[in-house]
Amino acid sequence: MPPWPKLEELTLLDVILVTDREFFLNPCLGKGYDCEYVKGCHGLEQDCGEGGRICSVHCELARVQRVLEQELKKMPLARLFG
Repeated sequence: MPPWPKLEELTLLDVILVTDREFFLNPCLGKGYDCEYVKGCHGLEQDCGEGGRICSVHCELARVQRVLEQELKKMPLARLFG
């Protein structure tokens, strides 16, 4: 068995991803999500670099998701429990 990671190496994001593999602010951020807004609300859709047309709200949620993940990566468990 490989050695367990040290608390200095683990982050809050690691803990979240172990307990919830699909860690999203909104289900629309998951792969294969079928957005009803893009289908029926013309003018809200845009291309935010993920391929295809996506709801403009999705683009903002994706940006916030990236920021949240970066911040959670900065917090080692050793700092929380040390």
